[in-house]
Amino acid sequence: MQSPQNESGSRDLILDPEQIDAFHRHGFVVVPQMSDAAEVAKLTGIFDRMFAAQVGRSEGAQYDILGYDEDGVDARLPTLINPIDYERALRQLVFRSNALVVAQQLLGPKAVPSFEHVILKPARQGGATPWHQDEAYRTDPNFEYEQLSVWMTLSEVTLDNGCMRCIPGSHRLGVLPHRSFNNDPKVHAIECTGRFDAATAVACPVSAGGAIIHHGRT
Repeated sequence: MQSPQNESGSRDLILDPEQIDAFHRHGFVVVPQMSDAAEVAKLTGIFDRMFAAQVGRSEGAQYDILGYDEDGVDARLPTLINPIDYERALRQLVFRSNALVVAQQLLGPKAVPSFEHVILKPARQGGATPWHQDEAYRTDPNFEYEQLSVWMTLSEVTLDNGCMRCIPGSHRLGVLPHRSFNNDPKVHAIECTGRFDAATAVACPVSAGGAIIHHGRT
């Protein structure tokens, strides 16, 4: 099957039936390449600069997910919300085109992008992300929807340096109870307090430019 060209002139990513089945059955799938090496290098440079300059911090778009976000204190897990708002070069990307095409293959043709963020995982002082479901950050009992996340890495991630772990089939459990990390409301991160079996988690190593696509309830 030949994939269609996107606006950048590259070919859109078409998932094979096994990948689509894995997503719906397990709640996640690893896609070896969402972006090429040149774009990964470009993004790395842009985001290194944005974090170093603390872009968006004054308006609350850049903050520490795990810490108290204090000035002068090294962040354990800094994030920047919607970096596209601060850098025009992020508007035309192979990754962005592929992410939308993949979402439409998995959720249906009406799927649209709604949120982006970039996370820096520092060496030495960085912290582990608590067990959570992405949908718990934005659940609304008055609004029913389905979402997925496209988590692309800009460097190789392995079990040793902190690759993502996912629990197969957990997307069928619904949105479980969550609370602030360590039950501390001053921390932005949330953690799942519902019943799940972390021993069944599957490690998902991926190379730079690859991605993990996971359901919002995984």
